[in-house]
Amino acid sequence: MQCFVLGATVPIMSIYLRDYLHFTGLQTGTILAVSALAAFISPLIGSVIADRFLSAGKFLTLCHLCSAVLMFILLKQKDFAPVLWIYFSYCMMQVIASALTNAIIFHHTTQASRNFGGIRMWGTIGWISVAWFFSYVWLGGGSSDNVSGLPDALGLSAIASIVCAVYVLTLPKSPGMTDKIKSFIPLESIRVMRQPKILFICLLFFLMSFAHRYYYVGMAPFMRQLGFRDANIMPVMSMGQLAEIFAMASVGILLARFGFKKVIMFGIIMDVFRFTSFAIGGSNALIISGNTCHGLAYTFCLIAALIYIDSHCDKNSRTAVHQLLVLLNAGLASFFGSFAAGKAMDIFTSQQSGLVNYRAFWMIPTVVVCVCFFLVLVFFREQQADETALC
Repeated sequence: MQCFVLGATVPIMSIYLRDYLHFTGLQTGTILAVSALAAFISPLIGSVIADRFLSAGKFLTLCHLCSAVLMFILLKQKDFAPVLWIYFSYCMMQVIASALTNAIIFHHTTQASRNFGGIRMWGTIGWISVAWFFSYVWLGGGSSDNVSGLPDALGLSAIASIVCAVYVLTLPKSPGMTDKIKSFIPLESIRVMRQPKILFICLLFFLMSFAHRYYYVGMAPFMRQLGFRDANIMPVMSMGQLAEIFAMASVGILLARFGFKKVIMFGIIMDVFRFTSFAIGGSNALIISGNTCHGLAYTFCLIAALIYIDSHCDKNSRTAVHQLLVLLNAGLASFFGSFAAGKAMDIFTSQQSGLVNYRAFWMIPTVVVCVCFFLVLVFFREQQADETALC
């Protein structure tokens, strides 16, 4: 439901702003950029409130109810300023909600290292189902002759938020802090995050997320420059999400069988292959294979790292730690990675032809993920406690 809520609007939001509301490119980019700003602010708020003033479940219900109200209000807006501020508020709610969803799953899941992937797999299915069957069937791909149906996506997202809020109320209460307000600062989560092995995984998490931003910024224009039709770009990119479904279903088994280090290294190898195949280019088979590896790299590296960090949390620190991880991933890594990727695209664009030297562009994330592989190979040591936590 969480991914369904986001999948209903994220793929078509730029089209809604540009073609339905007729905003300029700068206005559209400014509105979409506030999601990164929200990712800086809202985790700090969420880490203080969640399980300290409100339980994770009640907080998630509140976030989805507020999201529904904001989305219904957004539906009625036609001017830039109110759309900007309402969408910013909506992103604040949804960034917190995404982290709370992960925390609640870990709260209620026995043997989370084994079972989290199988649960998270349904998030990918939810995203794909609404993005394809609504955006590309109901809306006809968001083409200009069907822009009148675009607001339906926002309404669907609001209704899904209400359904999700009601459903969360049916869940058993998430275990929270025994002392409701120990301090305003979430000291329990800070104690977890300052452990050397956790700091190392957080560094890895940041670097891999940084490299992923090159994919999100550069993939669509890269495929267009290679001659892919616009109608085929989204299906080819979704190959990674299809692969992600199978990866999520198997990540728990593989972690139990091989441990965190080997699984994370395999995920990084998939990323090396992905970016290398893009750098080589020239073959549709390479491009499709590289896109397929996106889901494998995301699951076996970033999701495995998420599970590893959570395995060192207790009920008092878990929710705030997940909020801080959102700050690291969707905030810092997204901001710096997107900025670096955009700057690299400008640097490698030919002034004469206007074409981008994507071989040089893709070599930057290739080098970053190779450094990650070296760091894990040399410095990451699994302790016996980490291995037994998988059982």
